[in-house]
Amino acid sequence: MPIVIVLTPAQAFELLPLASARLEYLKRQQNAADVAGCRENWGVTMWAEIVRALRGDGSVRATA
Repeated sequence: MPIVIVLTPAQAFELLPLASARLEYLKRQQNAADVAGCRENWGVTMWAEIVRALRGDGSVRATA
């Protein structure tokens, strides 16, 4: 069951830089794990969905 969080546009705007920074960090960690041959899940897909929702991109939307 998906989790629904309702944010105002101002809240989404405030959280977007933090979520984007977290996504970039996790991408680097996931890449390092992949290069090292470690099977680890750093949650890149989940954070990418969060960033898309905060931006209002695609079918996943932040709801005001």
